[in-house]
Parts: sequence; C-alpha cells; structure tokens
Amino acid sequence: MSASRRVWIPALALWIALLATGWNRLLRHEFTSGSRASENDGWPVDSALTRDPARPTLVLFAHRNCPCTRATLSELEAIRSRASVRPRVWVILVSPKEGIGERVGGGIEECARAIPDVQVILDFEGVEARRFGARTSGHVYLYGRSGELLFSGGITDARGHEGPSRGRRAVLERLQDEKAERVILPVYGCAIFFSDEDE
Repeated sequence: MSASRRVWIPALALWIALLATGWNRLLRHEFTSGSRASENDGWPVDSALTRDPARPTLVLFAHRNCPCTRATLSELEAIRSRASVRPRVWVILVSPKEGIGERVGGGIEECARAIPDVQVILDFEGVEARRFGARTSGHVYLYGRSGELLFSGGITDARGHEGPSRGRRAVLERLQDEKAERVILPVYGCAIFFSDEDE
C-alpha cells in the first residue's frame, strides 16, 4: 500500500465518523423535547390575560430568540385557518427585562403580528409564562369556554418542522369537540428560562 493511501484511508474513515456523529447529534436535538411544564387544570386565576367565555382560548408561549418559533407560528396559522370554531388566540413572546434588547427577535414578533385576529404581547421576564407553567418555546395551551384545559403541548413534531402533526390534529379536534379527552404532548423548542433560578 502506498504512503498516500495509508494516510488517505484513515482520514476518510475519520471524516465519515465525524459526519455520522454530527448528524446523530443534530437529529437528537431536533427530536428532543423541552422541559415538561407544570400543568394547570384550568385558567390561571392570577393571569393578566383574559379568557373568552364565548369560545375556546388558545395561548402560545414562545421565546423571541428561538429559531423554531417560525415553524410554530406557521402551524398556528394553519390551525386558525382550518378550525371549525376559531379560538381567541394569544401569542406571548417572552423577552428579557423591559428596555433590554427590545428589538431582538423583532422578526418573530412581526410574524406573530401578521397572523389575523391574534393578540401579541411581550412577556418581560416571563411573568405570564410562569403563571401558566410554560418552560419551552412553542408551548400551546387550549382552554374551553368554561376555562378547563383541553390541550397542553407542542404543535410541531420536531424542532422547526412545519406540516401535519399530532399537536395540530389534537387542537383542531378539541376545537370541534370540547368534550374530547384532554391531550398533553411534548414541546419541541428552546428553553424559555435558562436556569432553575429563572423559573
């Protein structure tokens, strides 16, 4: 075997091993859900958000800097356009302290505000996220007319993936039939809070 081949073959094997390792980590990241939320059976009594007693209310929590948020907003728009009963929709964008980096995540905010009939608010320091128990960007809560929790979880099947998902299907089913059994699914996105102290 020539000297160049003795160098080339191990280098190729190393390159393939590194590529496989990187691909494995990427897939693991995409399909690893975020921290589980602390579930409430009903609408948090201390929330500053208002629930609509005439129709279901959907609340989406997202971190303004999470790259997966665009896919979640796309799924939210798909739910809105396909729903037999249109819910009241809140999009809560968790932000740093007021006045710090206010324009960071501005593109995400613009996408959210472009969805018709959606109320978008900035949740400075995650006050509302804590009240609802959301810990991962992309967490959706759907509440019935009486304030009971119908759905809690993500509406994408992986980080940053658009298209039909278990979450989208479950939300649409519960908008059509509020008596359907509650569904709790994992959420695929970035952490809203970066340490236990933040929560």
